[in-house]
Amino acid sequence: MSARLMMTVAGKTLPLTFDAQTHAGPLLSSATTAWAGLPFELHRVGAAENVGEVGPPDGEYGLFVMMEGTAEFVVREPSGDQRYEAKPGSAFFLTSQHRGHLLRMNGNGTAVAVRITPEWYRRLALGDVPPGAATPPAAPDETVHRLVETMCNEVARNATTGPVFAEALSMALLSYVTRRVPPASEFVRGHLSSAQCQKLRTHIRENLSGELSLVELASLVGLGPRYFSTLFRRAFGSTPHKYVMQQRLAEGARLLTTQGMEIAEVAVQVGFCSQSHFTAAFRQAYGVTPRRYLLDTLARPEVTL
Repeated sequence: MSARLMMTVAGKTLPLTFDAQTHAGPLLSSATTAWAGLPFELHRVGAAENVGEVGPPDGEYGLFVMMEGTAEFVVREPSGDQRYEAKPGSAFFLTSQHRGHLLRMNGNGTAVAVRITPEWYRRLALGDVPPGAATPPAAPDETVHRLVETMCNEVARNATTGPVFAEALSMALLSYVTRRVPPASEFVRGHLSSAQCQKLRTHIRENLSGELSLVELASLVGLGPRYFSTLFRRAFGSTPHKYVMQQRLAEGARLLTTQGMEIAEVAVQVGFCSQSHFTAAFRQAYGVTPRRYLLDTLARPEVTL
């Protein structure tokens, strides 16, 4: 790791700065301590004009988190020039595959830049993040802000709590933000084949009583979880979690009305940890409790042709 975080600006790799007028160094840098987590720097946000193409060095990703004040970015995109505003807790990804063309930056405050290498995604069992566009700032998020603030406080104390704490904080931040600010899906290429979709349907149907985690489903078709999630939504029209939930409840409704099973038995059979959890999810999906659903079905006269 270099002593400074770097970024590529107009084809040149330079020390990172958000204050292009004064080229000020970072207010805080994890590289000067024993910090064992994601490398990051705290910078003062300044003003810049006609910066050009900006983004992380080749093969890396970056995370920008506004800490204090506000910042405005004007970025040239295929659809036209777009203006984005970042407030405390706003976060967005930058990728080396699609560096943004920054026309103008204004701001008064501080921001943290985090360096993310593919190795960190592999630690999180996400695989390599697929190529994506730099995402617009997400809405301010208190959890993001507190996690990054804790990282800054720890580095300000010379990372005295130790490497385990640093790594845990970093993994928590990366996990949270990765799922909250996914790469732009239109830049993710590929699709699940018919055979892969059928394999997933069969596996889910035959294992409703199990955990059916995202990692498990992704590994079934040989993909990283993050990339798999995007392709799954594209193929099935919903997230993996929502699809599995729909299948659990549909099977639960079938078992209630055809097998004569108790509600508690059905709940376990379709993967719920308790009858109350099953009942709450069932009511949200069907508008009635499992017991009312069963009674209504039994009271319904049979239709004969």
